[in-house]
Amino acid sequence: MKAFTEKYGGAPDVFAAHAYDALNAMVMAIEEADMAHPDSVKLQLLNLGGVIGTGAVPAPGIGEPFRLEVLGSILEFSGLDRRDGQPANIASGALTSEPLDAQSLPPVIALVGTCMNSGKTTAACALIAELRRKKLRIGAGK
Repeated sequence: MKAFTEKYGGAPDVFAAHAYDALNAMVMAIEEADMAHPDSVKLQLLNLGGVIGTGAVPAPGIGEPFRLEVLGSILEFSGLDRRDGQPANIASGALTSEPLDAQSLPPVIALVGTCMNSGKTTAACALIAELRRKKLRIGAGK
């Protein structure tokens, strides 16, 4: 955490933490695999959010987990005519922002659940319908 904070100027957000965990899962799978036989790397898609790992088992009614193959990494280049690719980092494309005044921001409601099919979308639709009936302006996203 200290090295990350020093390098990037702040603590990692939840997306960085998930990416770190996914990368470590891939590294562990590769280290455990017999690299003379690349097919022995058994990475799996663990959820539809893109989490990658190992050890998933077939789920009743859903079937076998998706097996993944590592094809390479995403690179960014200093120019279209250059062959100096470096591992891509989402932070290099981040927009700059000004500090926000918390008093001027609209209220935010976040619905979270422990799994798929837990009713998050249904609950969100009910909340949106009720807030619209009260003539409030709503912005929603999934």
